Amino acid sequence: MKKNTNNKILVIFSVVFLFFICIFISVSAPPISWTEHTIDSNLTGAFAVCTNDFNNDNVIDVLSTGYGMDYGEGEGEVVWYNTSDYETFTKHVIYSGDGYFKVDSGDMDGDGWIDAVVTNYPGDKVYIFENDGTPEEGNWTRHTISSDPNPGYLLKVIDIDKDSDLDVVINSPYGSRIYWCENEGAFSFSVHDVGDASGCRGLHAGDIDGDGWNDIIAGLGGGANKVYWYRNDGTPDSGIWSAIKIDDGELDSPSSVVCVDMDGDGDNDVLGASLNNGRISWFENDGTPLGTNWNITRVTDTPDEELTLATADLDNDGDMDIIADDINNNMWFWMENLNGVATSWDMHTGGTDLTHCTYVNASMFKDGGYIDVFVVATMNKSLMWYESNLTTSNENIEFISIENSSNGTTIYTKNPTINWSVVSDTSKYWLQIDNDSDFSSPEINITDINQWNYPSNCNINSTRVSFTLTEDLEEYNTYYMRVEALAKN
Repeated sequence: MKKNTNNKILVIFSVVFLFFICIFISVSAPPISWTEHTIDSNLTGAFAVCTNDFNNDNVIDVLSTGYGMDYGEGEGEVVWYNTSDYETFTKHVIYSGDGYFKVDSGDMDGDGWIDAVVTNYPGDKVYIFENDGTPEEGNWTRHTISSDPNPGYLLKVIDIDKDSDLDVVINSPYGSRIYWCENEGAFSFSVHDVGDASGCRGLHAGDIDGDGWNDIIAGLGGGANKVYWYRNDGTPDSGIWSAIKIDDGELDSPSSVVCVDMDGDGDNDVLGASLNNGRISWFENDGTPLGTNWNITRVTDTPDEELTLATADLDNDGDMDIIADDINNNMWFWMENLNGVATSWDMHTGGTDLTHCTYVNASMFKDGGYIDVFVVATMNKSLMWYESNLTTSNENIEFISIENSSNGTTIYTKNPTINWSVVSDTSKYWLQIDNDSDFSSPEINITDINQWNYPSNCNINSTRVSFTLTEDLEEYNTYYMRVEALAKN
């Protein structure tokens, strides 16, 4: 009897009290900060920007346009900039004297040198500026794509007829029709009428139906408020293309459309922005684009007015994010794709004080593998580069206490540093990490985290615990985590 009593007393005094806290990540992606660089502060009527390697030095250059005449000062320009140190940029004038509007680029004559393709202002001509291999010397010959019917407002450089050279998609000055300009070689083009597109303010191209032929997408404003795609059936020069309606009314005067795979399912969807109500939405291609089943996902209604959109994986997490300008609030912003399938979003401000911010573009510019953003601000006469300071090499994960374990988080580095609040009078913690929320067979199960057992990767002070995993997690995978605080009584 005495022996049993002693055993009971021993059990009572060796009880470990578990203070259970469901603790989960409060951020879903590493933050991005941006370093602002001014490429040019004197580009009168700055309007559009794209990037490419114009001097074949394996360093990306910047191409831009300005339509100076609209503000009664200076001349319009087509210009390109190169840099060797990413601190200073050398400006090269391709052409000046007229106003220029939209811009794109590509090797239009197959000589291995990138040419510039632009529309003029107010938008009745399309020009190609030929890069003869000496781009720094300013010897860019201007070629007019067409004088009949002489359209030229929006444009996209892309191969339409699958003959391995680049064609040009354009629309007429006031958006009444869409054309594609067939590259016949030696800067000679045949213009083909695609069809009616009254009020067209957004134009893009890509393969919508997966048949290997690039189609055309248009956003129609002017009271129409519709988005269409025009089907390239493999005979693009044989007459008017079939127009299939994607949307009617979601976007109030769509100002920009982009053909891009938003949800990562392997087919191209359509992203659009509204000029009048600040809305950004995307339309899901479910594999039957000839039908009417284009499901709508509204990304945001927050900004005032967007003129252009761009897409890129800004946070390097394997999914598509969105970059946009907000002309009324003089800023650009980006929408973070939180769940990989583009149905959950978070808005982040990129740059501010950009008076009349009219155009955004994104590309991998500087060494490092991350996407940077390029912006023009018309009234500032400025061309800006925003350098991404994204880093995922030592991610710090902040925890908050929540009542359930229904939400996981995506991990961006193999060995993240995990932080949580100290539980009073507790010196040891139990960390579990699992692929699902039931924790029946956790991937990582560390039962005794304390500063004495983990001197190099654990720091505990009066308020915080900071613990760096030495076990490898799978990057870009979603995990669930919880911590139990252990205290002996």
